Amino acid sequence: KSFCTSETLGEADSWYCPVCKKHVKASKKMLLWRLPPILVLHLNRFKASSLLPGTHRKNAERINFPLTSLDLSPFTHHTSEAKGGGVAA
Repeated sequence: KSFCTSETLGEADSWYCPVCKKHVKASKKMLLWRLPPILVLHLNRFKASSLLPGTHRKNAERINFPLTSLDLSPFTHHTSEAKGGGVAA
């Protein structure tokens, strides 16, 4: 969920508006356009150690998610496929 939350851009990474030709405050949100037929997940198994810079320790946290009926539709950009356009619903 944190990947798809809206993020406000700061002064250093403000968005350049091609209409008004200025850098303006903006927000961005990442969404999946469509879901793949096969989803491959890469899980970070190691964490950077705060005690010794440059070293890592194994992440032993358990991750639970459904193996069947995994619904990722809340994280997709919904389009009107019947009209054939890419207009957000």
